[in-house]
Amino acid sequence: GICTLAGLQDVNADFGNGNYNDHHYHYGYLLYASAIVLNILGPDRGFKALAGKDESVPISHKEIHRVQAALAALIADIAAPFSAESWWINLFPSKIFPPVARHKDFYDGHSYASGLFPMEDGKSQESVSEAAHCYYAVALLASVLNDNALQEWAMLLAATEIHAARFYWHIHDTATDIYPEQFTDANSIVAVVGAGDLSAHVWFGANPAFAHLVNALPFTPLTEHLLLAPYVFRAVEQVGKALNSKTNELATWRSLDIQLAAIVDPDAAMHTVLSLAFTDDDQLRNAPPLDTTQSLGSLLYWVTTRPYDPPVAQNEKMYHGGLSSNMWAHHEKKNMTTKVQYNYASTSSCAEHPKCRNLGMTGDCCPTKAGVQLWCCV
Repeated sequence: GICTLAGLQDVNADFGNGNYNDHHYHYGYLLYASAIVLNILGPDRGFKALAGKDESVPISHKEIHRVQAALAALIADIAAPFSAESWWINLFPSKIFPPVARHKDFYDGHSYASGLFPMEDGKSQESVSEAAHCYYAVALLASVLNDNALQEWAMLLAATEIHAARFYWHIHDTATDIYPEQFTDANSIVAVVGAGDLSAHVWFGANPAFAHLVNALPFTPLTEHLLLAPYVFRAVEQVGKALNSKTNELATWRSLDIQLAAIVDPDAAMHTVLSLAFTDDDQLRNAPPLDTTQSLGSLLYWVTTRPYDPPVAQNEKMYHGGLSSNMWAHHEKKNMTTKVQYNYASTSSCAEHPKCRNLGMTGDCCPTKAGVQLWCCV
């Protein structure tokens, strides 16, 4: 496998990397970033960027091979397939075959993050969202590199992780046979799922916001499949209560909270983002910073690309599963059904939609040229 130098010298360094702890979390981010770079820049410029070379300087086949070998090594460490019929196998530097999907438990469907560390109640995993994101990253990179077999394998790993997340982690209904009622009444998320136990608290703190948001990040296109509204409605309520504080410790979680809330209430989330961007309130402007991995631009993109689902009534939100082709949304909860019609303008121009126009947006908004229906369209 691939371990950091610090991890090899100290098993507790780099989150236990030397003992194979959390490899899929961390390497997933590297592979995701690499896939984005190669997709945006193309193979020639992309491999230059990943090699750290200036765009004006030619890159040799040997240098490209080194980058490919590094990517192959990361993939092999966390998502090695059963079959050797894949591009990475001939590039893996050591020619040592790692275990198949190192962290994955194919019976439970989800991964375990604990590596080689002995644990009294068996292995466990905290951030199921980062695990799913890892396999999604492998699928994206395989797509960019035209490796269909590896892409399908990675999609299988991601799909099973998502299914397990919905089954073992997300508690959108207190009436479940999986966990005791006293646990489901008080919690909408299982923070850590272990082979022989579970916990409502993450390793680094008991605040419920930590448990929910660690199991939501990062927010990418995969999130639409992972975090479904029935669970998110309940999660947002608990996170909102837990983050009702102005301390620096909690304020850095605000960006994740905004992104989570945008799934079920993009209108309110947009109001929050715009307040952060344009407020004249000195108290708000001088509030503790957002998470350093986020920007107002990334928040705006996430919020404006959420399917719009207005509240059915005050303090009552229900999930309709996405907009249907005729723009009718069916909100169902127990025996009550409410029908809401969205009145979209007949043109895609931003100028024809008041919210888009008031934001100073120009061109096509509803949808954009990329086919995205923005928040301001309704």
